[in-house]
Amino acid sequence: MQLYDAGEEPDGDVKLICHEILPALTEQTAILVRTNRDADRISKELHSTTTNASYSEHFKISGFDLFHRKTVKSIMAFLTILTDPNNRLAWTRLYRDFKAVKTLHEARTFIHEEWQQSITPKQLLSNQNAIHNSRHQRFIDKFAPLYETVKTLMTTPTSIGNLIEIYLNYIRQQVLTPREADEDIDSIEIELVKLTAHINYFTATDRNKSLFAQLRKYIPQYQSFREADLLTGNERLIIATVHKSKGLEFENVIVQGVNAYWYKPDDESKRLLFVAMTRARRRLYITFSKGASPMLYPIRNHFTINC
Repeated sequence: MQLYDAGEEPDGDVKLICHEILPALTEQTAILVRTNRDADRISKELHSTTTNASYSEHFKISGFDLFHRKTVKSIMAFLTILTDPNNRLAWTRLYRDFKAVKTLHEARTFIHEEWQQSITPKQLLSNQNAIHNSRHQRFIDKFAPLYETVKTLMTTPTSIGNLIEIYLNYIRQQVLTPREADEDIDSIEIELVKLTAHINYFTATDRNKSLFAQLRKYIPQYQSFREADLLTGNERLIIATVHKSKGLEFENVIVQGVNAYWYKPDDESKRLLFVAMTRARRRLYITFSKGASPMLYPIRNHFTINC
């Protein structure tokens, strides 16, 4: 266990981690931080330097959970209706996302009322002559070309990852404005790559099965996932807030910013520091700048101190 004093320099602990501690580590490493801003600072430093090029593509678990993002919910809704066409919640989101209605509330009300009259999107996709409502017409006009393309793939061994790429490319070109595409897709491109990589990893053994069989097996699992569940175990570097690291373990753990401001001697800080320190299987590194947390003094003798 090692303790590092980064001194008084702004972002000193970030540079210390990225340029001194990480280069010496060859096994899986997690950097645990107190805030999302700290995670972004470290991520930005890794992307901007060539010293640690191998760490530029890291796995970050912080901020707004990936599975709560609008685009990912839209993807999951689309994948869901391919195997469960009677899922009202999925159709509700798609009607909003394909701009047939303006809000989810309006979509929920509309789908519910239509369902009571035994009018479902699946029926209208099969018989477009039965369309009687402008909202249905707007949806079918935009959705049907994608749906017909994907239907031809359902009996083929197309991967779910490729299906997601087809969906994103379609809505980028046919549904979203350039600004919306930038906000909804481009801004979370790295996170979407994580999602696709995870799906491809866990469906690798079923690659010869039909797309329909893959969806039936895996999509129900994803509906209850959180972002940390996307870890496959092959990631070399993970950056996460302490809160989101609960239940996870890593070979090496670097706990960043254990200073007197963020880790006061109160019960909450004690619990967080305990969680952070116990994520390490083999090696633990703690850094601080502008004064160590008072909670570190009783345990200093257990660390190799680097100033």
